[in-house]
Amino acid sequence: MPPELIIKFMEEMSPSDLENFIRAHKRLWKIFEEGADRDSLMARVLKNQPEFETILYIYTAQHNENHPDRMLHPRTINLALGRGRKLTLMHGVSANRRRNRNKTRTQHPLDITVGIYDLARLWKMTTIVDWWVAIYPMLRWREAPEERRCLRPNEEARLRKAVARWWLYAFHHHTRFRRNSRAPEMWSFDTRLYHLRIMSTTEIRELEDVWELLFDAVSRDLCSSVELHGLVPDLVPWGHGEGRHNKIVETYLKLDPCQLRQILTAFSGGFQKEAIVMHASASIGHFPADRETLSTSIHKVLRERVLARGIHDVGQLPRMGIVDEDRDDEQSLARWIDDAWPDGFAPLSAEKLSTFPLEPLAMVPRGDDGSDENLPW
Repeated sequence: MPPELIIKFMEEMSPSDLENFIRAHKRLWKIFEEGADRDSLMARVLKNQPEFETILYIYTAQHNENHPDRMLHPRTINLALGRGRKLTLMHGVSANRRRNRNKTRTQHPLDITVGIYDLARLWKMTTIVDWWVAIYPMLRWREAPEERRCLRPNEEARLRKAVARWWLYAFHHHTRFRRNSRAPEMWSFDTRLYHLRIMSTTEIRELEDVWELLFDAVSRDLCSSVELHGLVPDLVPWGHGEGRHNKIVETYLKLDPCQLRQILTAFSGGFQKEAIVMHASASIGHFPADRETLSTSIHKVLRERVLARGIHDVGQLPRMGIVDEDRDDEQSLARWIDDAWPDGFAPLSAEKLSTFPLEPLAMVPRGDDGSDENLPW
């Protein structure tokens, strides 16, 4: 087979698949290293991934973006390949950003250049998404292993985008920047809600589907310990007898996809509780201070979305899961595919918004790392 055709095949692979492919034979490795303009090929592979734009937003995030006026500022990102060559990874366009319910301002794209070192780090981030794609069938069909299968291409694309959106939200609101102690409030200018509002309803529901599966995985595989009753091992959830277990799981769900992957691969197994607590505390400052807010933000934005359409119950939405078996037919989903709010706020008049009741002020509940000495307040 000619090298040119092999390179074409390489471009259609995921980063992890390509790594495995070139290790299979010396000739494939040589084509990758010498005949394919390796850096350019890697960039093209990354650009083919449906989540790559979101990964770029994570990688190029700036501290001053964590503000309603500047959240997810549009950007043009170029990769410097050397000898004056460059490849555009993302092309930003000017966007109108609502500053309040009556005023907007235009945001012009930031101009960012990244290098080969950055390319390697972006590649690594994308292989983490690959890992979640690989284990998803085991999580989804945990109770029915005989039905387990690989994800179809359309299902994998949904999952990849959902994992990247989880990562982006966690980066801004759980792990990297100062966390907001107030719970998200409907119709407010809250950056946590902004992340969800710019997504379509189908994308939000797909993320919700992933989040529910993650709750189960963290509960079973991370926040439970094996205890022996006589000679019989039993999996006991942390804090179950004290009513703490859900709090503990919601605290560990602040971890981003990379952090959670590290802990699951290094410590799951039910015998290393102290190590898990220490590792999580080292990953996120003030780890037990609060819990995840993504589930609340998802609920709030879905409520906004249906109320804006005159529907009063989120339960009336069709099923929109990751795998085809968890989705209704395309006709039922059609009206929920292109309904994102690009400026991050509901396209409703101030008069209409005033008809909705105000939510009472609430704080993000205190977290619980599962340790025996965890304080109850």
